[in-house]
This record gives sequence, C-alpha cells and structure tokens, in this order.
Amino acid sequence: LIAGTLFTPLGTVAVIGAVYAVVFNAKFEDFIPQIFTSLIPWYFFAACADTGTSAFINAEGFITQTKTSIEIFPVRVAFGAFLHYLISMIAFFLVFIFINYSAFNLNMIMIFPAYTIALIFGIGMANITSIVTLYIRDFGPLLSLFLQAMFYVTPIIYPIEIMRERGYSFVYQINPFYYMVNLVKQPSLGRPVDTMDFAIALSIALLTFCIGVIIINRINRKIVFKF
Repeated sequence: LIAGTLFTPLGTVAVIGAVYAVVFNAKFEDFIPQIFTSLIPWYFFAACADTGTSAFINAEGFITQTKTSIEIFPVRVAFGAFLHYLISMIAFFLVFIFINYSAFNLNMIMIFPAYTIALIFGIGMANITSIVTLYIRDFGPLLSLFLQAMFYVTPIIYPIEIMRERGYSFVYQINPFYYMVNLVKQPSLGRPVDTMDFAIALSIALLTFCIGVIIINRINRKIVFKF
C-alpha cells in the first residue's frame, strides 16, 4: 500500500511532466516539481470529496446499530486521504532534494500551517459530500464530473501564465481550488506564500469546515432515517 502511494504519483507526474515539458518547451527538471506540487494536493482534495460520498453509506450497519458519533466517519476518510498525501509529498521531497537542493530554505516552514489548512478544507469537503449523498444518491457521478471540470480549469498541469496572457485570469481568481492548491504548492517549492492568497485560502478552508460541521450537527442521529 505504501509502495503504491509512493510510486503511483511519481509515475504519473513523470509521464505528465515529460509530455508537458515538451509541449510548453520547459526544462524537465523545472517542470516536474511544478506538476508534482500541484497534482498531489489536487489528488488529496479530490479524494476527500469523492470518498466522502461513501463515508456514511459504507458505515450504515455500524451507524444504525450503535450510538457512535457520526462525525468520525467523514473525518476518518479525510485523515486517510491526508496520510496518502503526506507519503506522496515525502516521495516528492526525496526527489526534489536531488533536482534542486538549493530550493530548500526557511520559506518551507510555511508547509506546516499550509498542510493544516489543507486538512481542514479536506475534512469540510468530506463532511459536505457525505451528507449530500444521503439526500441525492446519484451525487457521486455528478461530483466526479464536477471535479473533472475543476481539474482542467485549475492551473495544475499547465502554467498559470497561460491564463494570464490570454486574459482568463478571472477563471482561477474565482476558483477556490486554485487558492488551496497554491497554498501548499508555494512553500513546498521553497517559495514565499502571498499574504492575500494565504488569507483567502484560510477563509475558504474555515468556511467549508464550518458549513460541514453545521450540516453534520443538524442531522446528527437523524441520519439513521436516511438509509
């Protein structure tokens, strides 16, 4: 399991990086870190939202037969995805230190608050999607379609400059996933985090988390009537 978590993102990034480095005429060693630090956070956020849809469904028997607090099920999903995320990022740093060891600096201290905020956002999304699925059982496919669309409109596998040069800056400026991905991307590359972008990402994470907590608390044990 750990080996798969380590090598799957490495292989994916290597293939995508090689292709897009040619397409965008960029250096492989420069483009790979850019892709990795965007793609891995995206995988984490998508996993929280996607697997969150089955958090309660898969625990139906446990929920209906015990009085366990329901909050633990989407949180467990988010922490599971976060563990995979951390393992993948360890793989990245092991590669990055050989590619560009000079990038390791004090800016990377911001990794810790950035990753914490990312986890808060992930828990919030898992809470929301887990509850929505109880009311809309076909929500999973709709969510997958939404995430696929967001993947392409978020600067993950292409440089953000492309959107700026073509006058589409507003597309990522109103995209919450851009701020969340960028929040963990910049310090992971040893770059300073823009104060405004940090504040926006923190606000998005807290808002998402609060919405998730509110709807979880509203339904609480009444969830047994939704199965």
